[in-house]
Order: sequence, then structure tokens, then C-alpha cells
Amino acid sequence: MTNETPPKSFMIIAIAAVVWNILGLISFVTQVTMSPEAMAALPQEQQDLYAASPGWMNIVFGIATVAGFLGSVGLAMKKMWAVPLFLLSLLGVAIQMGYSNLMTDAPKVFGMGAVIMSILVIVIAAYLLHYSRQARTKGWLH
Repeated sequence: MTNETPPKSFMIIAIAAVVWNILGLISFVTQVTMSPEAMAALPQEQQDLYAASPGWMNIVFGIATVAGFLGSVGLAMKKMWAVPLFLLSLLGVAIQMGYSNLMTDAPKVFGMGAVIMSILVIVIAAYLLHYSRQARTKGWLH
């Protein structure tokens, strides 16, 4: 471990991660607090998909988004605890996206854009874990 000063890009990446994960939190809160009226306004295929989703999926979604947000805050604060939170977030994202895209009709209901978004979410979660591990190795986190 070296204790180098992080480059300016470090804080840019950390802030972008916080913003990205705030968007994830908004998505999570929007989904779990959807009113019956809002649910009824969705196309029937989407209503059926939400109704068939097991309760544990919301738990996994919540873990993924909260861990990602806290990991991003930790990264911005240069804290080592960001690393395990990013790992937890990646695991949650992989389970959530894997289940949604492989075990449900979500790709058919939401289309290819949703599949691409799922892949993007996994790639960003994996990148943040990788980046935080590098930051730890370089001594940027304490």
C-alpha cells in the first residue's frame, strides 16, 4: 500500500458514482412505493410482471442500491469500507438483473433497451468495485 494522492479523476469518478447510485435509489423507492393507481396505469403485461415478482427481489434491489450508494459515499470520503459495499452492491445487482432477464418475461415486456440497461448497471457496479479495489491498493482509501 503506497499512500499516493489520488488523481483529480478520483473525485470526479466518486461524485459520478454518488449521482448514479442516487438514480438507483430513486428507481428503487419509486418501484416499492408505487400506488395501486400508478400500478393500474401500467400496461397489463407490466402489471402482471410486477405482480409475479417475488418479495425477495425487492430486498435484493434495496440491498444493491443502498450498498451502491453508501459505497459511493465511502469512495468520495476515501474510506476503505467502500470496497465491501461495492461488492455487496454488485452481488445484489447480478442477482436482480440475472433473475429479471433470465427467469421472467421482463426482456419481452420491456424490450431490448431494458436488457441493455441491465448490462450497463452490472458493468458500472463491477467497475466501481474494481476501481475501489485499485484505490485501496494505491493507498487512496483509509
